[in-house]
Amino acid sequence: MANSLGNVNIQPYFLKTPDRYMIDQERLHHNEAVYAYGEYSFFFLFWGIDDFRAGIVDRCPYCYDSDGGIESSIADVYGQGAEALCPYCYGTTYWDTTATALPGLKARIVRPCMWQTTDETHKKVAQGNMTEVSSQVQSISDFRMRSGDFVFRADKTRWRVQPRKTDIVISGFQAADDINAMIGYSYPEVRLEDPTSVAYQIPPDTDTGQQILNISTVPNYPIDFSAYEIINGPLIGGAFANTPTIGPSFEEPPSS
Repeated sequence: MANSLGNVNIQPYFLKTPDRYMIDQERLHHNEAVYAYGEYSFFFLFWGIDDFRAGIVDRCPYCYDSDGGIESSIADVYGQGAEALCPYCYGTTYWDTTATALPGLKARIVRPCMWQTTDETHKKVAQGNMTEVSSQVQSISDFRMRSGDFVFRADKTRWRVQPRKTDIVISGFQAADDINAMIGYSYPEVRLEDPTSVAYQIPPDTDTGQQILNISTVPNYPIDFSAYEIINGPLIGGAFANTPTIGPSFEEPPSS
């Protein structure tokens, strides 16, 4: 009969204990490189359907109302907000009733990041010629973005995140996810948003954002941006703990 050892009579295998120091060391090296050669940008993290299902947030009272008004009727029929460019939830339809500022956002933070050279593509569509601009960005490892989040650069441009790529190091036998084995995140495709996008409704405005981000690096140490940050929810999270327990966590069934 097959068993959990793969139906072998003699078990010759060795399960290596993960070297936690390797993860911490590689994260440190990654973060140091971003701080040394990067630039500051605003990162805007949105609420998602998982936050709503967990009961952390409600629906937006302005574009997805539940009081029986016209917004509520539209939401019931189409399953979406009545206003695509809602200036309160920014099109997500989610709203944190306990937040003291920007309840339509999970977080607004400033972090160092590194950008790749932007690439332009030109398309001829029914409305005329269209220019698309994409780039790549990576930042430090204390937060994680999802598709649809925004990044605001010091040059006044605003970008929408597409996929996320997680760089991991496997140092031993473990149930690994992008938290306990992660050394950093990169976003291989971020797209430039049009000035008519809802991205440009999120404060600060472009002039103020440029003044905040385009700063001198002298003296040469990280700047405290906490005065400009708002954190209404967790910046990062996962299914596994950062330091999992060693050995089995189950109890042997009682003998009959």
